[in-house]
Amino acid sequence: MRVPLPSALLRLVLSTAITIQAVGCSSWQVQQVSPGAWIEAQHPPKVQVRHSDGARVTLRHPSVVGDSLVSAGRKDTVRVALADVHAVAVRKFSPLRTLGLTALIVGGCG
Repeated sequence: MRVPLPSALLRLVLSTAITIQAVGCSSWQVQQVSPGAWIEAQHPPKVQVRHSDGARVTLRHPSVVGDSLVSAGRKDTVRVALADVHAVAVRKFSPLRTLGLTALIVGGCG
């Protein structure tokens, strides 16, 4: 026999499950092209810049200005020299992860 969960606990469980699913539904995928040319052609809303030393920086609304990638942030502008960029990655939706997490959440609640 099941005991009904209090509504506050149910809301917490459901909101946590939705948050986990939303995070898991996408991942950063590296673009196998010239970073500057790709950003100028695609105009992505957000990119992750990967440096040769492994450091990663997320740029919002990036553009190419001279020899740098520039982020048009709300508070400040971030510049990264194209010579320092090893690769750029963008968020891509992953249907398999979404299906897997949905099955896990539904199976755990059932």
